[in-house]
Amino acid sequence: MKTSYSLSPRSLCIIFCIIVIMLTGIRCSETFNDTRLPALGLPDVRIIDGRMALENSSSFFDLISSISEMQEPDLAEWVRRKNFPSLFESVDTLNVDSLSLKRLPFSYQAVLNKDGEVLIGDTIVWYSPTGIKHYIPNSDNHALSEIKQGQRKSEITQTYAITRIPTESNRMNGSGRFGFNGEIDARWQHEFCYQNRYIVVLGQEICTARRKYVNELYNFVDGSWHTLYLRIKLEWYGNHSHQWQVAGENRIISYNFSYTAQLYGGRDSHSGAFYGTKSSYYTGNQMVQVLIARDFLAYSTSTYWDIDIRGSIYQEISDDPYNAWECVGYPLW
Repeated sequence: MKTSYSLSPRSLCIIFCIIVIMLTGIRCSETFNDTRLPALGLPDVRIIDGRMALENSSSFFDLISSISEMQEPDLAEWVRRKNFPSLFESVDTLNVDSLSLKRLPFSYQAVLNKDGEVLIGDTIVWYSPTGIKHYIPNSDNHALSEIKQGQRKSEITQTYAITRIPTESNRMNGSGRFGFNGEIDARWQHEFCYQNRYIVVLGQEICTARRKYVNELYNFVDGSWHTLYLRIKLEWYGNHSHQWQVAGENRIISYNFSYTAQLYGGRDSHSGAFYGTKSSYYTGNQMVQVLIARDFLAYSTSTYWDIDIRGSIYQEISDDPYNAWECVGYPLW
């Protein structure tokens, strides 16, 4: 005997809603996975006690190398999905000449937590702002705390270095800054008075909103890895602190330059050359970093970059176009 079934309008409505919800969930999942993030084959990363955890040092440096190629918006999204207190998302409140971990390449800032720590195997690695890497075995948080407080000597350490690359300019016109020892500083810079905010004191005009556009080239050395990168930023001068700090006004930034960079280690050994062009347009209130080259070379006291970078870098505060600045150099560095 054949049995027929019929559904009430209410049942049909419930079934329809369930189907819609399932399809919506599938679509959301597809949207979540279909991102602009490049398929880099990144090593597996877990978060343990507020730190990224990697299997070994090779996994750590492989991850750094892979995400170094990410554009900043993609890197920010990757960090956001990891859902941990990264150095990348922290705010730097120190003056620009301080020993701040925010000077590190963005790839390192994305992997280290806000305290400069990462877990490799069962060892906590702490990048201290002074240029010392501390290795604390057995994930011993108590020992790490005592080392930070100066109550215990760190038994296993290595060093890292962050240095500025000098400019080719010898002009004292605000483009290219000299260090106290007479050598040329790494920064191209242009100081101005934001929105021409002057007051007159005793017959003299005094700017109450000093700003400075800065373009600086850095080299970061971590073991045998060398990372060459450009930082494009805006600074403000504290009238009370008498120090320059990173400013947060919205800017328009564009750059277009060609580069050749080759890492040498002594007279006879050298790595291959990196060359190409970099160009981009950015609007926002953050410092911009541009990776020039990243290479591996065994330690040598005479290791250095042979660099030629030429072109232009443009900065403009969105509500102060009068004080826009285009830095042009053939070469810049």
